[in-house]
Amino acid sequence: MPFARLQRFSKRRLLLPLLKRFHPAVQTRVGPWTLRVDLRDDIIGYLLYTTGEYEAHVQRLFTAMELTGATCIDVGANLGLHTLALRDCVGPHGRVIAFEPEPHNFDLLTENLRTNGPSPQVTTHRQAVGAAPGTCRLALHPTNFGDHRVTTATAAKAAASSPAPTTVEVPIVRLDDTLADLPTGTIRLIKIDVQGFEMSVLAGMIRTLDSHPDALLMIEVFPEALRAAGSSGSALVTRLGELGLTGWEFHEHRLLPVAPAWAYDLLADGKDVNLILSRNAEKLREVMVRWWGRPLPVPTRGCTPRSNPVPSRLPARLLPATSPPPLSASSSPRSTTRNSSPKPSPAPPPKTSASPKSSSSMTAPPTAPPPSSRNSTNPASASSARPTPAPPPPATPAGAPPAASGFKS
Repeated sequence: MPFARLQRFSKRRLLLPLLKRFHPAVQTRVGPWTLRVDLRDDIIGYLLYTTGEYEAHVQRLFTAMELTGATCIDVGANLGLHTLALRDCVGPHGRVIAFEPEPHNFDLLTENLRTNGPSPQVTTHRQAVGAAPGTCRLALHPTNFGDHRVTTATAAKAAASSPAPTTVEVPIVRLDDTLADLPTGTIRLIKIDVQGFEMSVLAGMIRTLDSHPDALLMIEVFPEALRAAGSSGSALVTRLGELGLTGWEFHEHRLLPVAPAWAYDLLADGKDVNLILSRNAEKLREVMVRWWGRPLPVPTRGCTPRSNPVPSRLPARLLPATSPPPLSASSSPRSTTRNSSPKPSPAPPPKTSASPKSSSSMTAPPTAPPPSSRNSTNPASASSARPTPAPPPPATPAGAPPAASGFKS
């Protein structure tokens, strides 16, 4: 077994369980930084310790944004991984403003900033962000330290039948108030990852979006958490479209235009996607071309919901290549409507005698041929007998309705 694989195996199977139980706070190397993580966190802490990375494609996107000297907002900073990446991107003349309400995560955030060199351009706030200032309760997840959620009335009702989670009271602010003193147009990026509380954050940053129209917005769509907070994935994407934002849904190995709003309600529980949006579609396209490494079109307004999410008929590509010709009155079958009177049968043709001018060597049939061979001649007398003239149309019996062609009503 190669040494690197043996080292990873011993770290996961032997050392990790012991550290998690007796000494959960450890330092690990992640890219150019040394981070303190908590091994009781089964997602971010575990992945950073065992693999040395987490959401590396997001950090590459930060680099493609060319943030030197810009101001960036990190709402939901957790232990500071993306805050450090943004700090390095903006440089000494830029600015990063980070919000993290949970006390333990905030302590990790400040320690990681201090451990990785001076960070005078970073301002940290131990506050939640929402639609109105005040205080709120934060429900703490016991094993996923990136899934702490601001509690709401809807969430409280949903959890009424289950054991109550540990909660802490934290202050909450509006971005419009906290960022009011920033010069117009200086914010380049706003990153929002707040576990279902996104609608409230958007409600408190309307002026901020208006004052910084070229800002990029990176936001998570997590339908399960949004439903717990009384919203939905479709409602969030619809609201983003109403704010004039358009853009892309981005993954580590895939880039898609923003789907119709209703599609985001179809994500499985526990799954989420990230969107990168802007009111300046051309500037966003330039950023995504640098990140993706190939030409891309200008994104259209993909956040607008579709009025009818269920198609009323098959798409054209699923229809047959050719359609049958329309039915006509002369070629269509007879109507099978119940209680309709049957059509009267035509009268039998009258009997006729043999032609007086027929050859004496041939005897004419005593009656006319049946209707199916009325205009045919006898093969034996074809050279001497003249064809029998067609009989006149049969007379309609008295009292019977006239015959009609086509559908019968």
